[in-house]
Amino acid sequence: EMAKIVSFAMLIFTIFPAVAPLMGFVIIGAFGWRSIFLAFVVFSVFSVGWLFIRQPETLPQAKRRPLNVAELLDAIKEVLSNKIVVLSITAQSLIYAILFGTIASIQPTFDIAFGLAESFPYWFGTIALISAIPTVLNAFLVVRFGMRRLIKLAVTAQVILTSIAAISFTTLEMSSSALFWVYFTWCVSLFSMLGFTIGNLNALALQPMG
Repeated sequence: EMAKIVSFAMLIFTIFPAVAPLMGFVIIGAFGWRSIFLAFVVFSVFSVGWLFIRQPETLPQAKRRPLNVAELLDAIKEVLSNKIVVLSITAQSLIYAILFGTIASIQPTFDIAFGLAESFPYWFGTIALISAIPTVLNAFLVVRFGMRRLIKLAVTAQVILTSIAAISFTTLEMSSSALFWVYFTWCVSLFSMLGFTIGNLNALALQPMG
């Protein structure tokens, strides 16, 4: 049930990247590239201000701990001594490494390899929106099949699809158009994997921590 709730929370993190490049595209077009940094400041002030005003402390008074080094070290020790938590953090770190490696390279790939720099925000938005579907599916499937099974299936499927994509790019004689659709499909599969892994891994890590 916790994984189900986390899946819906992760939906926000999946959908927002769909509109972020388009927002940046509009801001740069209207106010120049320097305005991006001002937009970050405005967004940060708004989000932190909203959190400060609207989000109260969720822990009851009896369960609150004093903020000191000894308490923090005890908490870190408790977290890192749990095998499930450590494995979940490790798996998430590896998945996020793949994700951010892809995000860092996807715009240059669309630009240099396929000549689609101008339409990139729309392509990226499409990828993100399609990839939001597995996040919703996970919320319903995880209650029936469990977190571990869905994580294993998603990672195994991604290994297979990545192998097929790698073979397509390195050994097969394919047109640029065909290679683009291989790359596009691979990106969708990668972002879709997040819907079946990150929320479930978060819930697995949180479960033994109360």
